[in-house]
Amino acid sequence: MLQDALEDVILVLLNVAEPEGQELAEAFKVKAFPTFLMLDVTGRPVYTWVGYGRPKGWIEALSEALEDPVTVADRQARYRSQPGFRDALILGKYAYREGSYREAHSYYRQAEMIDPQAARDANVHMLIFRAVFAGVGDDQFEIDQAGREVEKLLGSEDLKPEHALEVVERLVSVRDRVGDEIIVPYLKTARPIVEKIDDPELENRRKRVLVEHALIVEQAPDKALALKRASFPDDWQSDPDALNEFAWWCFENRINVEEAAELSRRSVELSQPGPEQANYLDTLAELVNLQGDPRQALELIEQALQMNPESEYLKDQQTRFQEILGEQDQQEPAT
Repeated sequence: MLQDALEDVILVLLNVAEPEGQELAEAFKVKAFPTFLMLDVTGRPVYTWVGYGRPKGWIEALSEALEDPVTVADRQARYRSQPGFRDALILGKYAYREGSYREAHSYYRQAEMIDPQAARDANVHMLIFRAVFAGVGDDQFEIDQAGREVEKLLGSEDLKPEHALEVVERLVSVRDRVGDEIIVPYLKTARPIVEKIDDPELENRRKRVLVEHALIVEQAPDKALALKRASFPDDWQSDPDALNEFAWWCFENRINVEEAAELSRRSVELSQPGPEQANYLDTLAELVNLQGDPRQALELIEQALQMNPESEYLKDQQTRFQEILGEQDQQEPAT
């Protein structure tokens, strides 16, 4: 089915780590990967979407683009002379992908006014929420505007469980920035909706949300830890990526640190030298530093840098642990 959908286009894959891909990404304001851009024969943008998603959703996005393959500039001109729902929707998606969240929000609102039923069918309410939520992080919207969108969504009788799941995930992602007191009421409201999810493809995400609910709302770290363990498959302790995920979660939440460090070491032992193992070493460095050993943390980061010497993040980590170690040495009494 996917091959059939590609019959009407020429698929060109570009790596943003290479000059040609980097140049195109800058020219078209690509901010997330993978991003799909449909261009006409002259190189002008026609349509865009982000993420692999499920094959069905990818094919639907491509089909929508091919249904009316006019350039963005022509679509804007047509919309100005004769506003239509579909043009508003597509222009909103394009603006969102470029990071123009306020412009995207405006198009989505206009789409709702032009055809309310079509907007409901297309889940435009979720597109509005995403635009506002992303815009808060980019200083295009205020946090209280995002709060109003969350309230509106969670109060909707026809809110789909998978959309409630997404709302919770996005709220949890900004927990450190906005504080628990702001997101807790929304998490309480969303939980019974999320619990209705019976899609196997969403089960892992549902489990993770319940973990965060136990941690943030119920303030029950032992319960959250048990749920976190249960969210992994039976053989997870032989999977270095799963071990690292668990260890990092423990580090972020300052839970079960001693065992997390042991499991983090196991993830390093089970992996091969390279950028991935460098990531595991970074997790271990954070955990041993949390246990009061910045010297070992620095050694681990230096090992990680040998595997991924171009990483600016690891260079920053090296500087950070050097500073922590220097402060610790100054505080220790002279012998």
